[in-house]
Amino acid sequence: MKFTLSLFTLLVSFNLFAVVAPGKVFYLIPQRNEIVKRDMSLSVPARGEGDVVLISSSGSETKATDFWTEEANGRKVFYVLFSDLKNPTDPNSPSISMVFVGTYLRGGNLAAYYGDIYFGGADSTIEMVKTLNGFKHVGGFAFKSDIK
Repeated sequence: MKFTLSLFTLLVSFNLFAVVAPGKVFYLIPQRNEIVKRDMSLSVPARGEGDVVLISSSGSETKATDFWTEEANGRKVFYVLFSDLKNPTDPNSPSISMVFVGTYLRGGNLAAYYGDIYFGGADSTIEMVKTLNGFKHVGGFAFKSDIK
């Protein structure tokens, strides 16, 4: 009983400190010359402690391989690397890595995340992401959540 209560408290604490921001991703499917939009949510841990998770409208989750933030000219830039994914623009192609590079703003009332999406090889490293060498820009994203 004590273990169950402790586990429940831990799970509730984690959920209270993660921001789950609904939004959209959009990307170009070159073979059809079509931009598609997908409703998704981005779960971002407080203080960078935990996992960044991309959640589809059907509820499937993709956990980030790595993420970090940098600050430049007062702008908070974040990088999220998702590795070894099925390519959504060409299901017959090899696995890819997807990178979100964007800005986040957080006030007392709202958290907003927006930026660009890049695709690269499945074996992409953090060093490659930092320069985006070998990555191709394919689309963008926008997520926002009210802060309570």
